[in-house]
Amino acid sequence: MPCAENPLHWVLRCWNTTGIFGHVPVALRPAAFVLALLRDKQTEYILLACRRPEPSKARIAEQMHIAPDTVKRHCEDVYRLLDVHTKVELYIEAVRIGLVKCPCQLAREAQEQAKRKGLEG
Repeated sequence: MPCAENPLHWVLRCWNTTGIFGHVPVALRPAAFVLALLRDKQTEYILLACRRPEPSKARIAEQMHIAPDTVKRHCEDVYRLLDVHTKVELYIEAVRIGLVKCPCQLAREAQEQAKRKGLEG
């Protein structure tokens, strides 16, 4: 089975050649592998941080029921794990791995839903 269809095969091949993705750019890592690396709180942080309007770390801490310093640690861990440096890069990576839908996709889905309602009514 080709590597693109079987992420585990791709992971094992990369493990054997470069260690734990040592030289593999993040954008080439399979989304399923990246998602598997994220802990639940890190995923929750990404979902909250990618909302609009952009929430503060204090607001994220309140919503996650954790200390602001813990949010800061989650932020640093997520940025390092995903190899991003800005919120924009975080958002783009979150869309790539399927955690967040991009605005154009949301608009397209809303248009399709409106068309379906128009056809039904």
